[in-house]
Formats: sequence, C-alpha cells, structure tokens
Amino acid sequence: MSLFFDAVQDNACVSKVLQHAFRELSLYRGVPLYSSKTPFSFKKSEVVCEKGVADCQKEVAVCENVTVAFEKSVDAFDKISVEKNVFWLECELLLAHVLELRREDIFMAQEKILDSEQLERFFYFFQRLKEGEPLAYIINTKEFYGLSFYVDDRVMIPRPETEMLVETLKELHENRNEHLNSDIYLESECRLKNYDCLKSSNYLKDDVCLKNDVRLKRDIKFVDIGTGSGNLAIALAHIFKNAHVLALDVSKDALDVASMNVRRFGLENRVLLRQNDLLSGFADENFDAVVANLPYIGTEKYHFVSDQTKRFEPHLALFGGSDGLECYRRLFLQITQMKIRPRYVLGEIGFLQGEGLRTEAARFFPEIFCEIRQDLAGLDRMFVLKMYP
Repeated sequence: MSLFFDAVQDNACVSKVLQHAFRELSLYRGVPLYSSKTPFSFKKSEVVCEKGVADCQKEVAVCENVTVAFEKSVDAFDKISVEKNVFWLECELLLAHVLELRREDIFMAQEKILDSEQLERFFYFFQRLKEGEPLAYIINTKEFYGLSFYVDDRVMIPRPETEMLVETLKELHENRNEHLNSDIYLESECRLKNYDCLKSSNYLKDDVCLKNDVRLKRDIKFVDIGTGSGNLAIALAHIFKNAHVLALDVSKDALDVASMNVRRFGLENRVLLRQNDLLSGFADENFDAVVANLPYIGTEKYHFVSDQTKRFEPHLALFGGSDGLECYRRLFLQITQMKIRPRYVLGEIGFLQGEGLRTEAARFFPEIFCEIRQDLAGLDRMFVLKMYP
C-alpha cells in the first residue's frame, strides 16, 4: 500500500482523500507542489546601472536577458499551474466516479466518509491513474460536444479539438447561402437542370413549390469515416434532427463500442454502423457531407504523439503511414470515383500537416480550393473541401 492509502484509511473523508491523492499524484509525476520558479524569480541584482555608453549597452543586454528569463519563468510557472489543475480535476472526477456523484457534488460532500470498499476501489483506480493510464479509460466515460460517451481501450479517446468538425458542419448548414437540409434552386438562376436526375435517384424525399423558387425539402445524409466510439456520428445526429448518419470503421472492436453509444442515445434508427475500409463499396451512394477523423500521426514524418497516447490508445486509430496522410489519399481517390460527389468533405489533421494536405487535395481535386482551419491555439486542425458552390 502507498503512503497515501495509509494516511487516509483512519479518516477517509472526501476532503482528506482528495488532498492526499493530489499530493501523491503531483509528486509521482514530478510536479512540485510549491514551485520556487515563480514569475518573479529572476535576479534583479543582475541589472546594473552605470554611466557611459558602453555600460548603458551592457545594461540593455542584461535587461534583455532578464526579460527572456522572466518570460521563461512565467511559461514554466504557467505550465506547472496547468498540470496541477489537471491533477486536481482528475482526482475529483475519479472520486466522483467511485462515489457515483457528479463532480460538482463533490464540493458539497467534503466531510463524507468513504467506506472500506469505496476506499479500496478508489485506490485501485488511483494506482492506474498514477501509472499514466488515461482517466477516460479508467472511468469509461468521456464528454464530447456536451454528450457523455462510453469509451475503453478499444477506441481512441475523443478530443475537444474534434468538436471543430461538428461546429464547422453546423456553420455550413446555417449559412444562408449553403443550406444542407433544404437546398433552394431559384428559377431565375436556371438551377433546376439537375432536378429530375436528383429526384429519380431518390436524392429528394419531397419537394414544395413556392412563388419564386422551388424549395427541395429532404432528409440529409452524412457519412462519418473512422467513427471510433461513434462520438462524431452521434453528435451530428443529435444536432441535425433530420439527419441519417452512416458510421464506418475498419475495426470491429471500435464498432462494438460505437454500438453501445448508439443504443445509449436511442439513435438506432438514424445512425447506421458498418465495418468498412473508408468509402470502399459506396461509389453509388450520395452523401451531403463526408466527415473524417482518420489516423494522421506519421510513422516517420509528423510523428508527434505523447508517450501516454502511444502506450494506451489503439495504434490502428493513430498512425496513418509514413507522413500521416495515407488514409486521406486513399479517401480522396475513392471520392473521385463516386457517381455523385458529396457536397462537403471535412477532416481532422495534425498541426503541421495543413500545407501537405492541401497539396494532396489539389492532386485529386484540382478545381476545388482546400480550406485549412485553425483551432483555438492557432494551429492547423482541419480541412474543408466544398465540392459544389
């Protein structure tokens, strides 16, 4: 048993368990509880003020060094603060899981005493957390787009950055000039030339004639490639009430997890799961949008992956060839072979892959501009291909 367990077993109240767990987790991961590297830890005595041009230049140089030292100190202090906040959050969520409480309820239960079974269960989970296992795998829960998903080590853990795909598709839908759920064809613009073709191919569910235009109302159809836990497909079905989502993954294990989540949200009639290699075999299908979160970590180039991710998450969902873009090349080739191209193709990429992805897209779709969008940190995170105006 650890010192943490010995210290709390006589009086295992919530506040004491949290404090000792946080302390042990911080020390085990090498983060000091009280850092001397504060933003004001530079040596002011290094700044000397003497007369003369040469001395003034020396003073300026020293001040510049102090400024650099100050900025580095702030960065180190901020990093430690962020890590400590993450550790505390993880301890709270872990304890809330053991006590079957919401995290916000932990604050009101500071004096609650854990019984021996709860304490032993918490200690078992805590040891896994100490060894680096992601919290989401331990408590089998990860939130994505405000929805709670079941996850385990058969699927990659949903990332907050991936919510950009949902937000972008929502933005495209809401744009007054780009309707996904009710395309408007103005007679004056002569945009009805493909109407009969679309209707005969069951692309349109029904149509309503208005005075100055024909508004074609129908259900919309998305395909989520590399669905994993099903988080993207389910989030899209949750937002777009008239959407049907085909969720594809090459991994049967991943689809088993996705199936659990589809049932959890009661979306069996609108989210269809299928084991498949990208879009292989769907050349005759017609989708409004293709949304892909494919493996994009390179085995040789763009090999940016944390040790924790490499140790615990499925490699099939992580690595995408030597430069991380192999799956997207294959997907683009398949889309060129479709009879009716999707209106939009959206995908997530690594933070240094924007230009590389744009180059690959230009090879397959030379007439289409590939838009690269950045995340909140200002890093390349996703691409958008608009196949039609």
